[in-house]
Amino acid sequence: MAISHKHKLIFVHNPKCAGTSIINYFDMEDWGHQHSVRLKKKYSEYWDEYKKFVVIRNPWDRFYSNYRYIKMEENYYHYNSSITAFKTPELHPQNPNYKSGESGFYRKKRPLRAHFEFKDKTFEEYVDYFYYNMGETLDDVIITKLQKFFIHPEVKTIRFENLEQELSNWLQKEIKLPTINPSPSLTPSPYTPELVDKVEKIYLPDIKILGYDRP
Repeated sequence: MAISHKHKLIFVHNPKCAGTSIINYFDMEDWGHQHSVRLKKKYSEYWDEYKKFVVIRNPWDRFYSNYRYIKMEENYYHYNSSITAFKTPELHPQNPNYKSGESGFYRKKRPLRAHFEFKDKTFEEYVDYFYYNMGETLDDVIITKLQKFFIHPEVKTIRFENLEQELSNWLQKEIKLPTINPSPSLTPSPYTPELVDKVEKIYLPDIKILGYDRP
């Protein structure tokens, strides 16, 4: 979640939905991927006064983006490290993008811990990991959390697929977001009908709520 007092905006940071670009554009204080109910409590004094929004994304597209992101050895938050840096952060160089006051300080000094588990897995193996452990693993990796926890009836929902236009219309000014922390394009989408079905079952709560069509 993030906030900008200058723009009087509260942003619910749903993982892998252009959140880093939005936070940088509005120069927001970033406190990580928090659920909307927690954000409302944290920012209760500003909640009614400020505009609030969250970005959602097609669950199949977001899940594949998660896979590509986890396989990265270096990215905006986690870079050039090993799992041992988690135990000895004082030996690891500070991320120059870190802002004083941000949560997850040490997490922004190394690759996601999930990287070491999934870096050699194919997309099919990645899907199967979550499919066969459904209900137990989605919260283990922050970027795979269900999107339903980030939406809220008092928060404007904006779609990733039409992000700049919807955000511009809502704020009534032109928004041109920078491209920051994208997942690399490894290959064209590797979805087979079987994998589409499996991801649909993994993210069925989101699919029912968000209204996206199957690929």
